[in-house]
Amino acid sequence: MRERIVKAGHALLTLKEIEHLGAAQPGGAIERLPRLLDHLLRPLEQEWVGGRREPDTAGRVERTARSRTPPTLERKAERLFAAEHG
Repeated sequence: MRERIVKAGHALLTLKEIEHLGAAQPGGAIERLPRLLDHLLRPLEQEWVGGRREPDTAGRVERTARSRTPPTLERKAERLFAAEHG
């Protein structure tokens, strides 16, 4: 079962590389995934956060997404989270 999941993951990565980079990339998934993520995030970071980058992918996505969230919506989400969690 694990082997089938890994194969499916590699196939999906290859499909996304073809879609966004024009061709499947060389190397293993460990090297390829960060390249694809960088290719997708870098233009958004340039446009929306002035090119500033967080050190990890989750931070990069969060910073970029927050830059596009209106402050009133963000405050409302924080209030809802606080009400639900504490």
